[in-house]
Amino acid sequence: MKSRTFKVLALFLVVGLSSGLLSISVAVWSKAWGWVGLGAILAAGLLVSMIIAAGLKWIPLKASLRRALFATLIIIAAYPLAVLVMLGSAFFYDSLYAARFGGPDVTDGIIGGLYPAAIVGAILVSLALRVLTRKWDRQAFVLMIVAGVATIPLSTAIAGLIGEPNWHLVLFPVGEAFFSAVCGYWLVRASPVEERVVASPATAGESHHRSA
Repeated sequence: MKSRTFKVLALFLVVGLSSGLLSISVAVWSKAWGWVGLGAILAAGLLVSMIIAAGLKWIPLKASLRRALFATLIIIAAYPLAVLVMLGSAFFYDSLYAARFGGPDVTDGIIGGLYPAAIVGAILVSLALRVLTRKWDRQAFVLMIVAGVATIPLSTAIAGLIGEPNWHLVLFPVGEAFFSAVCGYWLVRASPVEERVVASPATAGESHHRSA
């Protein structure tokens, strides 16, 4: 079980990191698509991870087409909704800052708005997984929120280390890698593999003797 969990986590993490790097290219190409269309990239990355994991017999694919489409729509909508929460929180912060100090601090407002946005995104992705698996995993849900919140300071630190002025671009690969990994963890916990013991002639005889 632990080995299977590690393999699924590693797979979803790598694919999520790759989809996050793709998201950077999309964000550089178009800011609008960079913030709005990233949910589709995350959903596509999760689909690829699930297909690979199912092909390797790590997790089963038992979701109906209707539930899969509904979960996909929730994940696609998660990014634009999270962006709206970020902008609303930043506007609220800037208004309070301007009322108290006479001028808004735009950077602090955006960074502060990212935290409630990350929580909203985590809740929506968790809801999508609940629809997909028909199971609610409280532990994975908490990890999803922690991953979303931790992405912000970690991305800022990484951007400072590599000298990247557009620190928000680092959010994409880090955030999608974390979210994807937790999604894989959720799927593993929602579909445990039953371990079957194959009895040898000796153990079969022993079992028959005990039953007699």
